[in-house]
Amino acid sequence: LAQLLGFARPAVDQPAEYDVCAQVRAAVDFVKPSLSPLIEFDLAEDSCGARALFNTGEFRQVLVNLILNASAAMNETGTIAIRAASVDGVQPLTVPPLPPGSYVRIDVSDHGHGMDETVRRRLFEPFFSTKPASAGTGLGMAVVYGIVTRWGGGLALDSAPGHGTTISVFLP
Repeated sequence: LAQLLGFARPAVDQPAEYDVCAQVRAAVDFVKPSLSPLIEFDLAEDSCGARALFNTGEFRQVLVNLILNASAAMNETGTIAIRAASVDGVQPLTVPPLPPGSYVRIDVSDHGHGMDETVRRRLFEPFFSTKPASAGTGLGMAVVYGIVTRWGGGLALDSAPGHGTTISVFLP
C-alpha cells in the first residue's frame, strides 16, 4: 500500500534557493525539442543571478506548462519571451494577493490571440480549457497555480484579445 500511495502521491522536495536563469534555460532546453521549429525564444540574460525558493522539478513543470500554452496561443509560430527580475514591495494584482516583500518575477510572454475577460477569470480553474478535448485536460494552469502558491508565491496575468499574454510568476 505504501508503494502504491508513493506512486500516486509522490513526495515533494522542500523548496531550496536556486538561480532562476539557470533553471529557466534548463526548462527551455527540456521543452524546445517538443515544440514547432517555428517557435523561438527571447531569454533575458541581464537579470541572471536572481535567486528564489522552489523545487527544480516543479519549477520545470511550471515553466513547461506556461511555454506550451504560449506556443499554442501563437499557433506554433512566433517568439516566446521570458524575463526574470528581482522586485521589491507590494505586488499588485497577484492571485493570491501577496504581502509586501522581495520576490523574483518571471514573465512568460507571447504574441498570440490573447484572452477575453471570461477566459481570464477562469484561467486557473481545474479542467477549464479553451482547447478541444483532444488537445488538453485543462489542468496545466491549475497545476501552475497550485505549485506557485504552495511555494508562497503568486501569479499575475496581462492579456487582451489580439494583444497576446504575459503571465508573471512571483516567487519569494
